[in-house]
Formats: sequence, structure tokens, C-alpha cells
Amino acid sequence: MRCHLLIAFSFFICTQSFGQDVKATARLDVNTISIGDQIKLHLTAQFPSNITLNWAVPPDSLEGIDIVEASNIDTVNKKDNSNINLTQTLTITSFDAGFYKIPPFVFHYKRGHDTLEYTAQTDTVFLRVNTINVDTSKAFKDIKTPFETPYTVAETWNQYKLYIIIGVAVILIILGVWYYLTHRKKVVKVVEEKIITRPAHEIAFEDLKKVEAEKLWQQGFIKQYYSAVSDVIRAYIENRYHIIAMELTTDEILYQFKTRPINPLAKEKLTHLLQLSDLVKFAKVQPLPNEHDLCLTDAYDFVNITMVKDEPIINPQPETPETNA
Repeated sequence: MRCHLLIAFSFFICTQSFGQDVKATARLDVNTISIGDQIKLHLTAQFPSNITLNWAVPPDSLEGIDIVEASNIDTVNKKDNSNINLTQTLTITSFDAGFYKIPPFVFHYKRGHDTLEYTAQTDTVFLRVNTINVDTSKAFKDIKTPFETPYTVAETWNQYKLYIIIGVAVILIILGVWYYLTHRKKVVKVVEEKIITRPAHEIAFEDLKKVEAEKLWQQGFIKQYYSAVSDVIRAYIENRYHIIAMELTTDEILYQFKTRPINPLAKEKLTHLLQLSDLVKFAKVQPLPNEHDLCLTDAYDFVNITMVKDEPIINPQPETPETNA
């Protein structure tokens, strides 16, 4: 009988010694709060370094008590690393008046290489939640509406930044277009008047004599000779009739004289001169020697027949001719 009591007592002592391996505590900052107030619940576990501890997992909410926030688990080791101290802080609150019991937090652990699992738990903690005192002697007041706080610059930018960027871009584009339209250089088309210091026929006679003196066809420059004679006559037509003959074809020049009074013989000589020049320049026709002299004679005759002795000193810009479609 005495042996059995000794074995039971030894087992009790061992169990108690294992239970003292982990010391778990739970402590509130205060034990009484008003509805909606928040307080801290501090959890602490102290144990030797050879203990493997599983931290107590707090529930999302306790009966009548809400856990608002749970901090990280902090570790504090002693200098000799003989004991480990773990702490965690829970922020709790309650929205119902009453007297509440916070049940123990249970920690599971193993000792060294032992495969058995032991537990340690905190003591029960009590919390009283009081209602707010109401002065019933005063009249009831309406619930105040929420205060409207003004927007800050950062809030305004974050909410409307896309519209602000688009608006600024549109304004810059409008200003750019306005600046361009108001400051661009206006191109003024200047119509130059062709100034002639001498009558057209005097210039034509002088240029024809130069062509005659150069003796181009006698040196074998047939194409250059006909080009020179036709250019003199075209320049004369520009000065005399104000037709841009230097830029027109032979057919277009002849078409202009359908609506202008001209001596039939002069028109015949002009037609022969221009058409023969075109044949030489473009069709590589080789006229006879007497045709060379006849071309120059037709040029002199055309100027003699059509010249006006009393020509104005300044002629306007040659007019744009009508072309036969």
C-alpha cells in the first residue's frame, strides 16, 4: 500500500515539474471599460530553450468581446540563452455592457526529444463593460450628421488627376494653335511688274541682229540657231501682247491670237517660224540653207508688221492665257 502511494506521489511530482516548464500569463491593462473603449490584453510565455512551443492561437472573437488587432510575437532571450520569453499584445473591445470572462489561452509544447505533448495555459481574466451614463433630466437631442471635411490637395489630385491632365493638355493645344495663328508670318504674294525701258520692237531687232551676227547655223549649230530666233520672238510677244509666251507651246501661242487683232500675214509668218523651229528642236529636221535665212526674215517681218511705235515704258505682268481644251 505504501509503495503504491509512493509511485502515485512520484508521478504527481513529475507532472507538476513538466507543467512548470512553461509559464503562461494573460494580463489586462484595466479590468473595467466603457462600451466601445479599447484595451490591451498581454500574453506572455516563459520557458527554457530546450522547449518547443506552439503559440496559443487566439480566436477571431470571444463571447461578447471583439479582438480588434493582434501584434506580432516578440522574442526576448536572456543573456545565457537559458530561458525564452515570448510576448504578444491583443487589442480588444466590447459593445455590450456586462461582466465577461476571458477563458484561458492554451499553449502546446514538447520537452527536448520527448514525443509527448504537454500543455500550459493562462489564468481566466475578467472584464467589466459599463454603459455610458445618460442624464435623463435633459431633453433628447437629434443625432448629429457626419462632419464634412474639406478635400486636401493630395485627395483632389488622386481623384481627378486624369481629368486635370486632359484639361491642361487641351488648354495647351488651344494656346499653341492661337499663338501660331496670331504670330505666323503672312505670305504676301508680290506681283512684280515687268519694267521695259525701251519699246518691244527695238529690243527684238537688237536681239535678232545679235543672232544673225553669231552665224550659228553657218557653224553647224542648227538647233541652237532656231532656238535663239524663236526665243527672241517669244520675248517680243510677251512685251508686245503681254502673253507669257516663253512658258507656252506653239499651239497655245497661236490660240491666243484667235481673240486678238493681228495682221494675217504676220500670223502666217509667226506660224511658219514657230512650227519650223519646233521641227528642228524636237523632230531633228534639217532645213535647207535658204530656210535658215527665211526663218530670220520671217522674224524681222513679224516684228515690223506688229510693232507699235508709241509703246508705254512700263507694261503690266503678262496675263495668264486661255488654253484651248
